[in-house]
Amino acid sequence: MAKRKQFEYRVVSYMDDPIRFEQINFGLIIQNIQSKHFEYILTPNDTPKINSLLPTSSKRKLFKLNVNYLRFLLDRLQSEGNYNKLTQTLQDIEIPELIFSSPKPALSDNVSQLLENLADVYIGHQFIARDSVDTTIIEPKVFAEKVVEENDVPKSHYKTNFRVQPERSVPFKIQVDYIYANKDQLEIVNTAPTQLSSTSMWYYRMRSLSDNERFGQKVTILGNTQSEANSDSTLLQMYQTLHNHNSNVYFVDVAQPYAINTFKENVIDVMKSESSESELKKLLA
Repeated sequence: MAKRKQFEYRVVSYMDDPIRFEQINFGLIIQNIQSKHFEYILTPNDTPKINSLLPTSSKRKLFKLNVNYLRFLLDRLQSEGNYNKLTQTLQDIEIPELIFSSPKPALSDNVSQLLENLADVYIGHQFIARDSVDTTIIEPKVFAEKVVEENDVPKSHYKTNFRVQPERSVPFKIQVDYIYANKDQLEIVNTAPTQLSSTSMWYYRMRSLSDNERFGQKVTILGNTQSEANSDSTLLQMYQTLHNHNSNVYFVDVAQPYAINTFKENVIDVMKSESSESELKKLLA
């Protein structure tokens, strides 16, 4: 059984009229105390719960604008990886209608399930878009294959399951998921395991790859922070060690909504460049 992690959660409420002092809960933000990663859920704008509190179209429009602004701030923090700035960001929001509760403690080994359970308690299951709480663990390799395929990257612009020798003196090769060219440098993409038992061997292989000056520009790691491999933030700690050792090692969390855009901008767009094919052939010759 996976060890339970410590979380803090905040209930997000909306108060339209401070004189009537009527407010409703419409969202939750939950944060891992150790890693600072957070998840959130906000109800749709047109639920009966919202319409009962906000009877006029102008009030509902203002609610939508305020909630969309909150969503923008939270998505930006996630996309930039600034998880430790969550508390300050919420404190700086100058919208009197938005109310955030004090952080409350929680223990769980599954953040998605915890978020769903808390949403049922504080918001009500009938007001939650069920597809907004996804408990499926995304496999990083499946994620990569899907994004590469959907973006029509020519197969001649990359190699998959390619075996590389970390050092000439090392008598073994390491298989990487993708290798491609960026100008005069080779770049690689490797996926992290989702099982905790596989992380140690994976880490040592990644350390060998990140030591290789041949991949001087970028080593992209695709991982899932909601998987068992990240129990006690194991996966994130391994990545941080790799990044501290080599600042050209990057991590994309496939569990986050911004993952596709990040992977596309930093990897896919480079793969699709016109010179990628010829550069790859030259570098692998």
